[in-house]
Amino acid sequence: MAQKTNKNWQEEFLSPVIWIGIFLLLLTPYITTSGTLFPFSVGKATYVRGITEIIVTLWIILAFKNPRYRIGPSWILGIFVAYLAISLISSIVGSSSTHSFWGDYRRMGGVFDLTHWIALLAILISMARTLNDWSRLLNVNLCVSLSLALIGLDQHFNLDTISNLFWYLESKERLDLTLGNPTYVGAYMMINALIGTALLSRSYLIGKSHTPPHNSESKVKSTVKRTEYSLLAKRSFWAFVILANLWVMMLSGTRGAIIGLSSAILFTGITYSLLGDRRQLRLISGIVASSLLILIISFPLVRTTTLYEEVAKRNVTLE
Repeated sequence: MAQKTNKNWQEEFLSPVIWIGIFLLLLTPYITTSGTLFPFSVGKATYVRGITEIIVTLWIILAFKNPRYRIGPSWILGIFVAYLAISLISSIVGSSSTHSFWGDYRRMGGVFDLTHWIALLAILISMARTLNDWSRLLNVNLCVSLSLALIGLDQHFNLDTISNLFWYLESKERLDLTLGNPTYVGAYMMINALIGTALLSRSYLIGKSHTPPHNSESKVKSTVKRTEYSLLAKRSFWAFVILANLWVMMLSGTRGAIIGLSSAILFTGITYSLLGDRRQLRLISGIVASSLLILIISFPLVRTTTLYEEVAKRNVTLE
């Protein structure tokens, strides 16, 4: 009887609280602190570390009481733990062990900060065990990225509809949003555009759900219709997220993000065209990868044309 009570307490309290903490971490890009020397990083670092320490403590209790939440063998976690060990040794034998270990708030670096991220990785491996868990987590993150993209467009066009809520936002040639640096904006938007692309692509590869044969025809049609509407709404959301994130990424003027996105498309296209199991998708992947490769090779010539120079005047990244 005592075991049943224990299990209920773990499942009904600790697990939801840990999930709330994980979702709260997705709001980190919003955190800014006007009273600190580095308003765009100090608040974020304190926020992330504080929530991570809370959920790690709760997770340790949960994993101790319930073996289901303990971490099994994980080569991904093993790689990061090895990296942490190497970083710790490096900080000890380096020229400034104190600075190497604690880092600073400008870059959120150091062994101390790295330990928090690896602890968070361990929690994610323990808690997010199904594709549905990851799907919910990634979709919430896409909602956050979409809201930031809309803030970016408001900042770019100087509309003063959303940006009035943020004391530090002003019209700039390169968008910095709530991150304080256009480089971070480019990387953040690029990654979320790729996540949206992955979820959108996956929705076309999953087979239709099986309906039990004993259901009536009207129920089957109703279920299929609801599923189709739901899928259409999800695909529309992902497509909108991709477009908004790519638009703001271009407005950030971050060349690294463009190189990263191009590399991802090129690598994925070549890999799938060679190893993919769907002939039509292999052909499309090959065409996309080949077209991008041709564009990259011919870019030095393209950028000297009058047309490119005219377009570049209207886009900071191309300029």
